[in-house]
Amino acid sequence: MSDNIFNKSKSDREASAKKEFQKNMRGTGTRITFIEHKSASGIPDCNACFAGAEWWIEFKAPVAPKRDNTPLFGSNHGLTAQQEAFMRSQVRAGGNCALYVRLPNKTIIIVDGVDIESAEPGIINKWPLTKFSENGFLYSANDSFTWRMINHLFKSRSTGLK
Repeated sequence: MSDNIFNKSKSDREASAKKEFQKNMRGTGTRITFIEHKSASGIPDCNACFAGAEWWIEFKAPVAPKRDNTPLFGSNHGLTAQQEAFMRSQVRAGGNCALYVRLPNKTIIIVDGVDIESAEPGIINKWPLTKFSENGFLYSANDSFTWRMINHLFKSRSTGLK
């Protein structure tokens, strides 16, 4: 991504992350639909189908904190209680969902909804970057190989990423 997302607002950073995702996943046999509905509180940003497996994906684009032990979503608007409840419900119903986190340094973290469902309610918003690293899949959005790996990750798992 050529623009500097350090200088963007939270909503602009998330819009850039969504645009980057859609651009790089296009043409891969994947259907991606972004959902923007203010009254549908808790519904993830994206519904996608990867090789027959439907996924709900919530996008976040926080600015990483300066200290390793500071929560990644400290003041960067993490998952709302409604978003977390939707993801937990989706996993319990046997569906797929994921949290897609895009940092300004081109790091992408994908956390499976199964990990969100099994965590203590609200704890995700308190995780430092190191905890996301332990519980998610880390990528660098610098090349097409990364996007092929992300595509394969979603396509190869019909019921969760793990």
